[in-house]
Amino acid sequence: MPPRRKPQSAKAKKLELQHARAVKRGDEPAPPPLKPGQKRGPVTRRGGAPVPATSASAAAVRKLESAFVRLDNDFLAQAKLRASENALVRPIPRDLALPPPEVLESQGKPLVCPKRPKWHYEDTKKMVEANEEALFKKWLSETDTALHQWLHPPPANAEDPDSVSGSTSAAKEWGPSYYERNIEVWRQLWRVTEISDILIVLLDSRLPPLHFPPSLQSFLSTVKPPRKIILVLTKADITGPKHCAAWSRWLENRHPGVRVVTVESYRPKPMAQGTGRHRVESHIPPQSMQQFVDALKATYAELTTPPEAIRHDPAKVAAWKPRVKEHVEWDVLMQPQDQRASVPRRSDDQEPEDDEEKRYLTLGLIGQPNVGKSSLLNALFGEHKVKASRTPGKTKHFQTLFWTPEIRLCDCPGLVMPNYTHLELQVLCGILPIARIPSLPSCVHYTAQRLPLEKILNLSHPSGATPASEDKRTWRPEQLARRATQGSTEREWTAMDIMTAFAERNGWMTAKAGRPDVMRAGNALMRALAEGRIKWAFRPPGDDTVTETGIWIAELQAKDEEVWDDGESDGEEGDDASETDSTEKSTPDSEEEEEKPANTFTAGRFGALVEDNDDDDKRDDSEESSDQG
Repeated sequence: MPPRRKPQSAKAKKLELQHARAVKRGDEPAPPPLKPGQKRGPVTRRGGAPVPATSASAAAVRKLESAFVRLDNDFLAQAKLRASENALVRPIPRDLALPPPEVLESQGKPLVCPKRPKWHYEDTKKMVEANEEALFKKWLSETDTALHQWLHPPPANAEDPDSVSGSTSAAKEWGPSYYERNIEVWRQLWRVTEISDILIVLLDSRLPPLHFPPSLQSFLSTVKPPRKIILVLTKADITGPKHCAAWSRWLENRHPGVRVVTVESYRPKPMAQGTGRHRVESHIPPQSMQQFVDALKATYAELTTPPEAIRHDPAKVAAWKPRVKEHVEWDVLMQPQDQRASVPRRSDDQEPEDDEEKRYLTLGLIGQPNVGKSSLLNALFGEHKVKASRTPGKTKHFQTLFWTPEIRLCDCPGLVMPNYTHLELQVLCGILPIARIPSLPSCVHYTAQRLPLEKILNLSHPSGATPASEDKRTWRPEQLARRATQGSTEREWTAMDIMTAFAERNGWMTAKAGRPDVMRAGNALMRALAEGRIKWAFRPPGDDTVTETGIWIAELQAKDEEVWDDGESDGEEGDDASETDSTEKSTPDSEEEEEKPANTFTAGRFGALVEDNDDDDKRDDSEESSDQG
């Protein structure tokens, strides 16, 4: 007879699940293997304290976590107050559809990225790391000082301390700028730039200048020997070919001599019957693939061409050797992936090389978080190779993959570059992880100034959720017309009104007070914007298009039938994508749901009691009528 199974409490089961997840992440050591016939007992912790992590993988994971500054409570309170009181301007001013001035031009002392200090072969590892950490600490101090002076500049009039300019007041209204503060993440960038022959900088086509700030430009220009750069516009399926072409022309004029390519990394997947969910798979169109390969070939030709200074001397040209691999098969890139791997590598007799790095042509992919580096890698291979997630910063360590036996790709983790821009714009563009941002009202306020969210989401103003009492007075015809005109006046919206209406429409209420869960609504809104479920893009400078909808791309939004899904993972973005995606419905998917009244959830947690009381009243009325009969 088998032994009786001991009952396990919910608390013990929770501890067991937490321990299993911690072991999977590497935060806690794995339990020793069981002996034959032995069963594992429940997980116990002394005093509720977690077991200290001793594995090397746990230390490595924590070592590569991104670090940012913390917002003070005063700013959070002021941001929430502004989101509740400041009315949104409608229609949206035309200048808000253009990029903010600080994104296009530097606003203060030029910001730079940290550089790896010089080292010598006789230096020990500790000496090199100590030198890097000392210089990095100095760089942090200088960058923080420059950003503080930009956010809090001195008064315009030295005699009047209270005098501030318009740009100063605007800078104080929004949050500070975030940038990477972990030296281990910067070391990943240093290594990728050192081993790469061609650097591919990925830019989000919704606002490309934000992803190629002056700090990154100056850093890449100082790499020795100089590297060739290719700019790649990603997420073209969100912005459309018209916006991508306009931004490509702007980038070519802004950075002459640099090639600009537009790519797409996903295509729609056939929808399974009964699922009702829009899925995508990794794929790059043949036209984009050909354009990308042509840009690589042209850039590689420049690297294998003797410099102009020695072209007139045949002896110097004969003695000159390129610093990259001399022979690369480019035509094989347009073939299927299984045929690329079968290309034979040249033997050492055909191509003598002294440096091991010259055996391959290394292409480095760099950019800010969530710009699409891992997604582009999967699309180039045509299959799932690396983990790609909607959460910024999912890639922790640079990854090297062979595209062909002669070409290798290096995926660098995303870094938030120092730049004179506010965190609200960084959250809108998906650079920062939304789960770690406490100032969601400020982010929604910044976004709602540039997007008619109440129109896109088809929201009803929360002040009109309670139906007005019937007016039984008699009015003359002309008075009725005047009252109808006055009643049709649109109410002014605030960012908090949008969050409240969105929470009420989805039934998101706080557990204790039964109020609309505005923070959950703000989280879902910012996720929908960062993930592209709401189509938007800034227009390039010089665009004279007349619009009253700000940065919203209404024509692409109308064509997208599956914009409002349940927020789950699309399946092709890695196993970790579903951990951070919103699981709530954002907007209705059918006309029947749109016809529901806006006050569906106004009863809160006592709605069931109200309905029961109504049923009891009806039952009592029916009994009275039967008794009278």
